[in-house]
Amino acid sequence: MILRRVMEHVRKQEWTAIGIDLVVVVIGVVIGIQVSNWNAQRLDQRLAQRYLADISSDVRSDLAELKRVEDSAMDRISASAYILQQAGIAASSQEVKISDAEVDDLFANTGSMAIPEPPTPSESMRTRLWEAAFEIYAFDMNRGAYDALVGAGKLDLINDQEIMRVLREYYYLVNVLDRTQQRTSFPIRNATLEIGMTHGLSPGLMVDEATLIAQVKATPSLAASVASSRQFAGLIFLLSKVQKQKGEELLKLLAVNCAP
Repeated sequence: MILRRVMEHVRKQEWTAIGIDLVVVVIGVVIGIQVSNWNAQRLDQRLAQRYLADISSDVRSDLAELKRVEDSAMDRISASAYILQQAGIAASSQEVKISDAEVDDLFANTGSMAIPEPPTPSESMRTRLWEAAFEIYAFDMNRGAYDALVGAGKLDLINDQEIMRVLREYYYLVNVLDRTQQRTSFPIRNATLEIGMTHGLSPGLMVDEATLIAQVKATPSLAASVASSRQFAGLIFLLSKVQKQKGEELLKLLAVNCAP
């Protein structure tokens, strides 16, 4: 309709009317583009909200998992420290430390920690001290929502820089804990179990406490294995603690800034 009006004005050489028609057309196009942009921004915001809601759910699941990881690490510390104490063997280190020069700020004030003073093992644990000293609850990360966000190339939808910073730090810590499990905790546990089996010790066998203590006291390789278990359980405890703090920080940010 506008085009027919313009052609009519051209035939009649009504230049003022032509100018007005062109202005109307331009304004209409601009408004259409702006409305389209607003709609696209609204859709992007809703998509970002869905991604962040899914990430919140994953992080809450992680926090429950991290509690189990901490409890498992504390059981290993308790059993291994008790074995060493009863065998009269002093642990060489009372502290664990995270060392990563690239992310010093991330670990500021949390990069080292005294290995927790464990409670005395329960009576039931003392009937299976060898198993308890090396039993690991592995952290099973929940990162499906974050990986979907990254895989879809949608990170730019999150325009809150503070959320992005904490989000990246949180998943960096997820990777640190996973790598530590895969590269350190599991190999040490497997090597220790092999050493134990050469001395007749197995998680599947009941071992009298006094017999186990005597074996550890008399066998340097067993004592070293128990001391290593205590040390690396302390490291896992520290890493899970730092990650839990970062997860709680992330959930608070999402609750405040991403409420529907």
